[in-house]
Amino acid sequence: MDYKYVQISLSFFVLIGATNADTSSDDAGYISNSDTWSDFVHDFPYPTCWKIVDITVSTFEAFSCICALFVISSMLLSDETRKSGFNVYMIFLILPDALINGTFAIDLFIAAFFNKGFTTYIGCLARVEIAIFNSLVNMYLNAFVAYEVYSLAAGSSRGIRKNPPSLQKVYTQILFVYVLSAL
Repeated sequence: MDYKYVQISLSFFVLIGATNADTSSDDAGYISNSDTWSDFVHDFPYPTCWKIVDITVSTFEAFSCICALFVISSMLLSDETRKSGFNVYMIFLILPDALINGTFAIDLFIAAFFNKGFTTYIGCLARVEIAIFNSLVNMYLNAFVAYEVYSLAAGSSRGIRKNPPSLQKVYTQILFVYVLSAL
């Protein structure tokens, strides 16, 4: 017989083998060519505790996204806050976190209520891409912020007053980081 593996996580793979009716046969943990993924998902038992976990995590992710958007909007509404380069760095450091939390919240909500705990293909792809984008943006922007804080501290230790970075410099660095991370 010809079988193909299902690409899934290790814990989910164990559950497939555990829920298979005939675990003594050679095909335990595999889906045959005659089965379809939708048949498998339809027949898969979705424990209530998983649904509760998905809903709970989705709720926390949504709350985190709303809080991040609230902080961003409050910083953007203040003219005084927008004038400092360090505050603009903060706004653009928070933005990818809000994006990833919102995406995860929506995907987990869909998984909990519509897909028996399975994420959609687009949701999985979006989560991975946004997680990579988020990691790169945070790493690169934190490097720029660390450099600016270092130069501020180095000047301060010598008694030299150093101004925050100009807004033009900050926006140029942010544009560079976002474009580089999106590639």
